[in-house]
Amino acid sequence: MILVDTNVWSELTKSTKNPKVDGWLRTNQPDLVLSSIVIAEIRFGIELPQGASRRAALESWLAGLESQFADRMLSFDRASAHVFGLIAAKRRADLEEAKILDMQIAAQAIAHGMDIATRNVRDFEWTGVAVIDPWRA
Repeated sequence: MILVDTNVWSELTKSTKNPKVDGWLRTNQPDLVLSSIVIAEIRFGIELPQGASRRAALESWLAGLESQFADRMLSFDRASAHVFGLIAAKRRADLEEAKILDMQIAAQAIAHGMDIATRNVRDFEWTGVAVIDPWRA
């Protein structure tokens, strides 16, 4: 199973989709998982003032994505919380800044034995999770 990061899902909303990413999503569709953290990131983007012109279309797209992946949606559960604490402490010990939501997504993937699909490989690879870049796959 592959936990898909926000930037990969967002490629589906573009008028000109990256053909590599679009093909990768289609090919791997049976193995893809939607994170509740990703839903929060997408909702955040929809609610920003600059999203107003596309808000209705994006809300419809998000509802469709949630419906399509209703049986493959991953919540931030207790196992994810424990892994998050471990990787957040490691990052602090390394004195490096990390994005909280990315660490939560990484924690979900690690806790549930999944890879992560993302364009932002550097944001995740330090956690030890296996990372797939659909732009290069």
